[in-house]
Amino acid sequence: MNIHDPIIYPVETSQEAKVYKLAGEVARGKLRTTCVVTCEGCRERFLATPYKVSVGRARFCSRSCAGRAAAAKLPPEFYQGERNPNFKNWASRNKRAYVERYRAKYPEKAAANDAVERAVRSGKLIRPETCSECGCKPSEPVHGHHDDYSKPLSVRWLCRGCHLRTHGAQVA
Repeated sequence: MNIHDPIIYPVETSQEAKVYKLAGEVARGKLRTTCVVTCEGCRERFLATPYKVSVGRARFCSRSCAGRAAAAKLPPEFYQGERNPNFKNWASRNKRAYVERYRAKYPEKAAANDAVERAVRSGKLIRPETCSECGCKPSEPVHGHHDDYSKPLSVRWLCRGCHLRTHGAQVA
């Protein structure tokens, strides 16, 4: 054991999480006490302040672990219908009819989108990795944006943020 290693000793144990006190961590020039806590979601160890441990706010290492744990406790029917945050009245229940209605209302948009999709699949158009507007490399595929639907294969490849800004600028 090195002289600079922190000393770990048990503070409290519960069914949910084993809590250990970590003494001697130097942060910002001050001697600071933190606790090493085991996440209830992924069982990884993480640091938390003694206050958060005492009030019960140090149960999960991240928001994603907390979200997964909360979703696991809820029955699947909780997110169906009007309780789903993405619910759009009848469109959520009958997506096919919604898509058919949209395509009938905007046939030029639908034809242009279909043409781009076919061209990408066949290799006539190549979807780039980066956004043509800001140059970022997004985690999801870039979107093809039509400035003119009468030229279906003339598209700008935009990340989600740039695509939303482009449409926001057209609407406003």
